[in-house]
Amino acid sequence: MKSLTLKKIFWTIILVHCSFTLSAQDSKTILVTLGSNSCSTSATKPYISLIDKITNNVLINCDVSSAIGNTLSGVMVEYNPVDNYIYLISVKNGTKIWKFDVGLASSTFTCPTLTSTPTYSYSYQPNLFAINNYGEVYSIGNYSSTAATATLSKFNFSTGAVISSQTIQFPTTNKPSNISNGDMTFVSNGKVYGVFGTNPSKLYELTNVGGTGIAGATFLTNITDPIYGLAYIDEKLQLSGYSGSSCYTYTYNLLTNTLGSKSSFPNGYKPVDHTSIYTSVGATKRILKKETINNSTADITYELHLQNTGNVNLSNVQITDNLAAVYGAANISNLTVTAVSNPSNLSLNPSFNGNTDINLLMPNQGLTNAIPNNLITLNLSMRINNLDTTKNYGNQASVAGYVGTSTNNITVSDLSNDGPPSAMFPLATNNITNFNFNGYCFKKPVSSTTTMPTRHGITALGRAGADNGNWPMVRQSAWTVLEAKTKGFVVNRVANPATDITSPVEGMMVFDTTAQCLKIYNGTGWSCYSKPACLN
Repeated sequence: MKSLTLKKIFWTIILVHCSFTLSAQDSKTILVTLGSNSCSTSATKPYISLIDKITNNVLINCDVSSAIGNTLSGVMVEYNPVDNYIYLISVKNGTKIWKFDVGLASSTFTCPTLTSTPTYSYSYQPNLFAINNYGEVYSIGNYSSTAATATLSKFNFSTGAVISSQTIQFPTTNKPSNISNGDMTFVSNGKVYGVFGTNPSKLYELTNVGGTGIAGATFLTNITDPIYGLAYIDEKLQLSGYSGSSCYTYTYNLLTNTLGSKSSFPNGYKPVDHTSIYTSVGATKRILKKETINNSTADITYELHLQNTGNVNLSNVQITDNLAAVYGAANISNLTVTAVSNPSNLSLNPSFNGNTDINLLMPNQGLTNAIPNNLITLNLSMRINNLDTTKNYGNQASVAGYVGTSTNNITVSDLSNDGPPSAMFPLATNNITNFNFNGYCFKKPVSSTTTMPTRHGITALGRAGADNGNWPMVRQSAWTVLEAKTKGFVVNRVANPATDITSPVEGMMVFDTTAQCLKIYNGTGWSCYSKPACLN
């Protein structure tokens, strides 16, 4: 956005004009652009355009001059992922905001009917701003070039009241020339990026935004041209602007940290500000528990995570898992599904059997977008027979949902990635969850007629001594004995033994809470003790 214009975010939105499905995680983006439908220097009539980022087709082009007049100065557009509304903002002569729906839940996009009377009006005048997935609105101002600092303010969008303020420190060797020009955006994993200044514009990752203490700004790259719009699209940042009769855009790849080449802005439009609405869904799967029953049977518990990683609500969400394709239908028994975390109150499918019915959820249920505590966690427990110790059993779940109607929608889907919930990012990473069966050790133990009574023990059964069951002496050849019917032995729990334990010794044992396994240090490294086997 250009000087004193609230800046926006390019967000991925779901098209409601066509229906298609993906085999791996994908996000669909609609760019919501505020500007002119001509790149001419004389073009001043404002339009809000919805552009399909897959095809660059214009879905709707709405004249909003009835609200803000024939001007492109001091105006901006924003999308709020909490209420799924678009906001048109003017900061000329105070702040005026128009709130409207463009038909995200219907079969077609529609232009709003706007008048000169705004939804909200107040004197507080924000500069560049962005809305996160919790609906929190942040603005930046009070820039000091000498100190390379500015103020981040969280404010109430409907009243203009400032809720909290935080100092942000820019690197003194790569500080922006100003913060009047530029934009900020939140991305799907919660990170924040901002582009500020001119000649050149500078791109930063903003850190600790909304946290305790000072926020930071990590410099990423320079962009020669003035940038007024910054948006998140499919693991990339789109940076757009104009100069004279030239309207352009750049792409910054967040996975490779590289800036792409300059290209013309789509359809010959002049970008003054942007926002985007994106649909995406993510899933992860990992083995939570495995227990060998005999040399061909095991009990397994998978942990599945499902999350709407976009910024708009999804309809008809479903997660499927074809267990029979991996293990064989006849080999699966004692199958249970448990909702460990279910903040969206999704109903489980009682008929799921992993074979003829692979749907874990009941149909026609919605999933809220990435707002607090929307992570769904399911546990799948089962017994598997006829396992082969030489075979690797690879398995993935699949999730899908759409925006629109049942007959006219855009569908997004994902194959689960192996690991905890954090493994959903980066998007489109889809590693299979593998299970290797190692069976039991069936070597007969070495026996001896020599008795070596154990002299120390801890019991929960209220017995000890030669006259009370001869316990623990009756247990042979141990340093100590633990005895209980309802208690277990818990070793030290450590998140990352390799880094948390600075001086390990050979034979040390801990439970790794990150890897979810018992680990033993062999003198050179830590290894999970998860495969029953015989010692040579």
